Amino acid sequence: MFFKKDQTILEEKPFVFAIDPIQNKKYCGFCFQNANVKECPSCEQFYYCSRKCGHLDLIHKKECKAFRNCSERESIKYMLRIDLLRLFLRLLLVVTEKDVNPTELARFKSLTDEYDNIVKDKERINQLNSISANIGIIMGQEFLRQFSEKDLISYFGRMLMHKIAIKSGEISIGIGIYFNARKFQHSCEANSTMYFSGSRLLIKANRLITQDESPTISLCESSLSDSERRIFLKKSFYFDCNCSKCSGTQAIKAVM
Repeated sequence: MFFKKDQTILEEKPFVFAIDPIQNKKYCGFCFQNANVKECPSCEQFYYCSRKCGHLDLIHKKECKAFRNCSERESIKYMLRIDLLRLFLRLLLVVTEKDVNPTELARFKSLTDEYDNIVKDKERINQLNSISANIGIIMGQEFLRQFSEKDLISYFGRMLMHKIAIKSGEISIGIGIYFNARKFQHSCEANSTMYFSGSRLLIKANRLITQDESPTISLCESSLSDSERRIFLKKSFYFDCNCSKCSGTQAIKAVM
């Protein structure tokens, strides 16, 4: 492949997304623009820059009803401070939606879930159990009974392995699951950089990429030390990085 510096390599919308709870009152929960947002009048949990964005956020229609009807409504605002809970709830709502695009659903289910690593990771399993318990409170146990334990672990694993922080400049304003972006190989000295226009992801070449190279992205912050990067990648994605920066060679470890 050949890409000029600053050339767009990929442009992609997320399969599922969720606004960062910290930025909830600053950025629209649908278009992710920094705007004068107003809370959803029905649930008072999500904020939108316009009535149009509120209507376009189809996932919110289901969660909004649950937020309104939950017997522990006051507790919801504390539960929804957890960004992964927001994203996982929205993911479960999408995969159970009757009108979900079958092609997109099949693509999601084809993603790697690191199931064997997840089930051995006590911290991740405890995190999943806590999130699932809170979702049960919000949505009701009947909702959770649609999923087997294996389903929940597999969906949780896919979410963790394929989520990307949505940013406005250097500020993280949400998270989303992107199918194509995570097909890129990882390198701590990536030749491509991720940018965002709202929740839309753009990957651009940050230097000339020659025909004998493949575009790469970095899954970790460049400010981390060598040891910090290795620990982060192993803990987060279950692989030992063998990129040129970590090994001193040109070998690049594929994420997928």
